[in-house]
Amino acid sequence: MRARDSAVRVVAARSDAGRAVGRGARKHTASNLHERPVLVLNFPALKLWASVERLALLTGANPVPPGKPAACRYEPDKFGAAGLTPHLSHLVRPPRVAECPAQVEAPVSDIRAGRFSVKARRAEY
Repeated sequence: MRARDSAVRVVAARSDAGRAVGRGARKHTASNLHERPVLVLNFPALKLWASVERLALLTGANPVPPGKPAACRYEPDKFGAAGLTPHLSHLVRPPRVAECPAQVEAPVSDIRAGRFSVKARRAEY
C-alpha cells in the first residue's frame, strides 16, 4: 500500500493545523488531487507529535521539487519513516493512518487554483 495512491495527509495537532493540508503554490496537494481526486485526512492525538514531526521534511516526490526546504529529502515510505502504520480505508483507495483516532475519507471536487472542495458522502465513527 503506497501513500502515492492519492493524497494522504496527517494534520498536525497545533493551532495552525489547516496549513498541513497543503495549501499554496508550493504545495502539491492540489496537483495530486487533479490526478487522483480522493483524500484521506488523519487527525493524530498529541502523543503522535514526534511521528508527525518526522514527516515535516519528507517528500514522496523524486527528485525533491524546487521550493522545498534545503533539508527536505525524498522518502518512498513515509509511513515507515514516521513509525506509522497504513490501514485500509473504507471509501477510497489511499490508506488511513492506523494510529490516528480520527480520519476523514472523501472524494474531492472543484479543484482549482490550489484550492479544492471535499464532499463527504457518509461518516463512520
